[in-house]
Amino acid sequence: MSSEILYEKQGRIATITLNRPSALNALTRDMMDRRLPEIWADVNADSSVWVVILTAAGDRAFCSGRDLKEAARSDAPLPKGTGPKDLRITARQSGVEKPVIAAINGICAGGALQFVSDSDIVICSERASFTNAGVSVGALVSYSAVQWTRSMSLSVLNRMMMTGKHESWSAQRAYELGLVTEVVPHERLMIAARALADKIARNSPTAVRAAKRVLLHAAHAGLDESLENAGKQAKAISSHPDIREGARAFAEKREPQWRVE
Repeated sequence: MSSEILYEKQGRIATITLNRPSALNALTRDMMDRRLPEIWADVNADSSVWVVILTAAGDRAFCSGRDLKEAARSDAPLPKGTGPKDLRITARQSGVEKPVIAAINGICAGGALQFVSDSDIVICSERASFTNAGVSVGALVSYSAVQWTRSMSLSVLNRMMMTGKHESWSAQRAYELGLVTEVVPHERLMIAARALADKIARNSPTAVRAAKRVLLHAAHAGLDESLENAGKQAKAISSHPDIREGARAFAEKREPQWRVE
């Protein structure tokens, strides 16, 4: 197993750690084409995993995007495929229905922003920063920015994309823009991520995944269609054993014993 990405499971929570701190955790072709797709496939298949934390090693960077030094040595500067539909580096691209928390510990740049836009909940260290360096290396890196047009102004996104590596958002600015839900002291980032994952893992995994499907659909559809889909999702799980178990556990003042599927 490659040491460039660590994949660990503890109880119901799995942690994926990008592990190239000396290279700002930049993504190699092998990480993009093989290792990350393999890990997300494992997450999908493993019924014991209910929640995933995605983070990185080191104190300086979460991920600087594609490894440009590797790209400079290669005759094929792009990873396999040419667009987001061809990639499987993030949970969303890999069709993962389980909740994913991104814990951003430092610099998050370029293509690494896909991990932010494709995670369900994002928290960050006070040392985190966010920048889209694409145009500074002659590239168009727009996957995450296109998704954020539904929640941020075009002026804000244009400024990020057009200034490239010459400007970045601080952790506080990312919080103000709604990019992250919480900014924590650097040394407490993984403690906070684990505490959040524990809260999610105490809930019905079936209901949590249904909630994820409802909101993901709503982010890309009209209001009427989204409300109709929410009704369909609620109906689909209405006969699930977790509904009765949740009511009984509440009445009996005990922790629910959720069904694992």
